[in-house]
Amino acid sequence: MVGERAARMQHLVRDKTDCKKFIVPDPPPPASLAIPDLEHFLEPGKTPAFRYEKTFDQARYEPLVVLHTSGSSGIPKPITVAHGSIATMDAYHLIPSRGDPKVLGPSFKGTRMLMTFPMFHMASFTLLVGLGVYYDIVGVLPPAGEPLSAILVDAILLQGDIQGAALPPSIIVDLYKRPESFERLCELDYVLYAGGPLPKEVGDALSSRTHLASTFGSTETAYPPLQAIDSADWEYVSYGPVFGSDFRPVGEGLYEQWLVRQGDLDLFQSIFVMYPDRQEFSTRDLYEKHPTKADLWRFRGRADDLIVFSNAEKFNPTDFETVLSMFPMVKSALVGGQGRFQPFLLIEPGEDLKTVQARREYGESVWLLVEKLNETSPTCGQIMKDFILLSEPGRPFPRAGKGTVQRKAAFRLYQKEIDNLYIRPELPKMPRDMLLDGAVDGQTTLLDFMRKLVRSYVMNSPDFNDEADFFDLGLDSLHVVDMAKRINAYIIEFELDLRTVDSAAVYARPSIRRLVAYVEDRDCADPKESRESRMQTMFDKYSTSPTRQSDPKVPHGKSLTVLMTGSTGSLGSYILDLLIKHPEVARIYCTTRDQAGPAAQEKRFRDTGLGHLNLEKVQFIPCDLARYRLGLAEAVREEVLNAITHVLHVAWDVNFNRSLESFEDTHVAGVRNLLDLSLEAKHHVHFLFTSTFATATEWGHKHDHAVPENVLDDWTAAQEMGYAESKLVAERLIDQCGQKSPLKTTICRLGQIAGPSEGSGVWNRDEWIPSMVASSMHLGLLPESLGPQDRVDWIPVDKAARIIVDVLAADLNIDHENKGGKRKRTQSPIDGDESAKSRRITRSGKAQSVSTTDASSAHQGSTIERTKVLQVVNPSTNTWSAMCDSIQSSSKICLDRIDFSTWLEALRGSAPEHMDKDAVQVNPALKLLRYLELLLEQSSNGPIKFETSEAESLSPTMASLGPVTGEQMATWMRQW
Repeated sequence: MVGERAARMQHLVRDKTDCKKFIVPDPPPPASLAIPDLEHFLEPGKTPAFRYEKTFDQARYEPLVVLHTSGSSGIPKPITVAHGSIATMDAYHLIPSRGDPKVLGPSFKGTRMLMTFPMFHMASFTLLVGLGVYYDIVGVLPPAGEPLSAILVDAILLQGDIQGAALPPSIIVDLYKRPESFERLCELDYVLYAGGPLPKEVGDALSSRTHLASTFGSTETAYPPLQAIDSADWEYVSYGPVFGSDFRPVGEGLYEQWLVRQGDLDLFQSIFVMYPDRQEFSTRDLYEKHPTKADLWRFRGRADDLIVFSNAEKFNPTDFETVLSMFPMVKSALVGGQGRFQPFLLIEPGEDLKTVQARREYGESVWLLVEKLNETSPTCGQIMKDFILLSEPGRPFPRAGKGTVQRKAAFRLYQKEIDNLYIRPELPKMPRDMLLDGAVDGQTTLLDFMRKLVRSYVMNSPDFNDEADFFDLGLDSLHVVDMAKRINAYIIEFELDLRTVDSAAVYARPSIRRLVAYVEDRDCADPKESRESRMQTMFDKYSTSPTRQSDPKVPHGKSLTVLMTGSTGSLGSYILDLLIKHPEVARIYCTTRDQAGPAAQEKRFRDTGLGHLNLEKVQFIPCDLARYRLGLAEAVREEVLNAITHVLHVAWDVNFNRSLESFEDTHVAGVRNLLDLSLEAKHHVHFLFTSTFATATEWGHKHDHAVPENVLDDWTAAQEMGYAESKLVAERLIDQCGQKSPLKTTICRLGQIAGPSEGSGVWNRDEWIPSMVASSMHLGLLPESLGPQDRVDWIPVDKAARIIVDVLAADLNIDHENKGGKRKRTQSPIDGDESAKSRRITRSGKAQSVSTTDASSAHQGSTIERTKVLQVVNPSTNTWSAMCDSIQSSSKICLDRIDFSTWLEALRGSAPEHMDKDAVQVNPALKLLRYLELLLEQSSNGPIKFETSEAESLSPTMASLGPVTGEQMATWMRQW
C-alpha cells in the first residue's frame, strides 16, 4: 500500500477483514497514528486521568511539539520545540519584580484575540497556547478550509466579538483599501502584525486610531519578551534586557540581532533551551536604530534578503519592495541580484494580463513607479528598465503558510529568466526599451542618440546639456559600462562607420559633445600634449589675480562660523558631527545641490553610526560650486558673507578613472569660486582645503627624503591620474591666492583614510582598499604586497576628522593673540631662519629662495605667507603584512597569499572575456585596474615618507596617533 491514504486504508482493512499482513514499499513509510474524528472526543463518558508527574527540570528539555519554519527565506524545516522553550512565557511574570518595563503580551490579558497564522507555525502556537495558558487570552480562529482574506477577516471583525487581532501585513493593507473594513479594524483595542514590513502610510493611519504593535519571534526563539511601547513607534520593537540581545553592525546603518547566553537570564532565553550547547545565536534579522530613542529597533529584513553585489556594495530591498507592493497593480515585488553587478526586479502583477499588449502596457506603467522609487534609492539599488521581469500567469510566487512570499523559491522558479538578464554579448543588439515607439532608428543621429541615452540616466536633471560632465550629472561606473555597450550596440545595429568605444574612452571624454566628437573621429585633442601643460593651462585659466580687499577686516571673535562643503561624505559626516558638538562653533553652513540636504545628511549619520543629526547649529544652503557666486540667492549670500569665519572645502569626487578635464567644471572652478567668496567676507576668513597625498607621491618617488610640508611647484609631483592632478591644480590656486591676498589658507594633505577607530560606522566599501579586499575574497587570493603602499600609515576616519577640527579650533587661540590678523610665520625645517624670503620647492626638488617683494605686491607692509600645508599621514605605522594576517584570520574562506604581480594577473583574468576590463560586473577592484597597475609599476620605489611635524604641532590628536591594528582591520572585515 502506498500513497497519502495508506495508513487510513490499513486501519479500514484491518477492521473489516481481520487482515494480518500488509505489503509496503522498501523502505517502509514512517509509522503514523490515526486520530479519531471530532465526535470521538466530544462523546460523554469517563476518561481516565493522565498524571503528569515530571518536574520542570526533568521535562524542560523534552519535546513538546514539532513545528516547522515558515520558509519565507528558505525551505521549511521541522524544529522540535521543548517544554522549557514555551515555559519562558510563564517566566515573563517575573519581569516586573526585576524592575524592568512591562511586556507586550501580558498587557492583553483576558481579551479575545483573532489569530490568523497557520497552526503549524510558532506564531499561532505561542499566541494560542502560550498566551492562552499563561495570560487567559482567548484565541479566536478563522474557519478551517477557508483561505485567509480581507473579506473573511472583516466578517470575523463584525461577528466575532473580539478585542484584538494578530494579522499579516498583507491583510492589513487589503483592509486599509476597504474603508468600512478598516473602520472596523480601528475599533479594536489592539492590532499586532508579524511576518513582514507594514507600509508606513497604512501603519500611521491605523496607529492613530488603535494600539498597533509589531511582534516578532521565530520557531527557534518562541515568543520574545517584547516591551509595551508607544503606539506612535509602531514600526519599532524593544526586546528589553531579559532577551539577551546584542545588535551587531553589518553596515549601511543596519544591525544583525544576536542572542547571547547570560547566566542570570536562564529562565527567559528560550533559544538556549533549544540549543543548550551554544553560547550565542544569530537570528539573521536585520534592524536599524531609532534616531532618538534608545533600545528601539526597526525591522529591516532578513540577512538572507540583504543583497551583496559583485562589487561588495550592499542593498536592503525591503523598503523598495514594500512601497511598490502598496500599489494595487502590484501583488508582490522581489528585488534580487546576489553576487551580480546590478539588481533585478521580479513582479507578480495584481491583475490578469492575457495578451502581449497588456503585458507591454503594464510594464510601462510599472516602470513609471520604479523610476520614482529609483530617485530615493542608492545608486547600487536602482533598477534599470530592462532588468524588470513579470511573473507568468501559470507560475505564481510560492508562498509560506502565513502568506508571505518565499523569496528563494520564487527566484528558483524564475532562475532561467533571471540568468538571461545578465547574459550580455560584447556587442549586443540595442536594448529593447531604446527601440520602442521609434525612439531610435536608422535616421537617429549619433548626437540625438547620445542625448536620449544620457537623459535616460539622469531623468529630469536641470543641468543636462551637451557640455555637462557626465559625473557632475550623477553618472557612475555602472553607467559608464552600460553607456559603452549601448553606443557600440547602436553602431552595430545600424551598421555605421563609426569608432567603437570602451569605458576608458568614456572616462576620458565625459560629455556628450566630446564623446560624440571622439566616436565620429573628430576629436581634436592633441594626444602628445603633456599632462604638465594641461595642468598649467587649467591653472592659468583660474589663477587671475583675486580682487584686493580693503583692510582692516573685522576679527571673528571667540567663536567660529564655518561654511562647509562635502558634509554628506564619509569624512565630512564625522567632521560635521564634531563641529556640531564643539562649544565654540556658533554656526555651520553646509552646501547642498538641492533641497534634500537635511534628509541626505540624516541618512549618512545613520549609516556611519553617528546617531541623530542635531540641526540646531546647521543650515543647509542650496548652491552650485561651478556657478558664479556659487549660484546663491542674494539674501543667503549676504548672510553667509557677514557670518563666516572659516571655509572648509571637503567635497571632491574620489574617482581614480576620471580625467583631469572632467574635474574642471565643478571641482577646480568650485575652488576659485569659494576663494572669491572668502575674499568678499566681512571677517578674516581661514580657508582650509582637504587635499590628498597623491599630489606629492611622484615627488616622493624621485627624492630620497620625506615630502616636505609645502606646496610643490612642480606639475610632475602628482600621481598620474585626474584625481591627483586636479587637486594639485587646486593646491596651487589656493597657495597663489594666499600669497596675493590677506586670506589665510591651509591645505590638509590627507593620507589613506580608513574605517572608524570605534563605534558602529563602516569603512566605505567604494574606496580602493575595501574594494581590493572584496576582490581578494572573490578570487580566493590575497596580495602579500601593495608596492609603495606596504607601509600602513592609515588614519581612522574619525581621527582624521578630529585632526581637521583641531586645526580649525587652533585659530581661537592664535587669532585672539593677533586680533584676527594673519598669523605670523614660525620657523620650519624648510624656512630655516630667513625672514625676508619665502622658499619654494622646484621641479628639481631643490629649495629656491624667492624674494617676497617679487612674489606679490598685493598687500604691502604685511608679511607674505605661503599656504600652510599639513600632511595628515599617520606617523605611527604598521605593515600590510600584518593586515594580511588579520584579513586571513577573519575570512570565512581560505585565502592564499601571492605576490602583487600574480594577484593583479588573476584580477585581470577574472574579467569576463567579452566585457570591458574596468567594468564592475565581476568584482569591484576591476574598476581600479589602472590605479593598481600604477602601484605595481612603482613597487620598486618603496614607501613614501611625509613630514608631519607641523600637523603634530597643531593637532593633539595627530600627535597622539597610534598605528592601525590588526584588530581594527578584523572589525572592518566583519562590517563588510
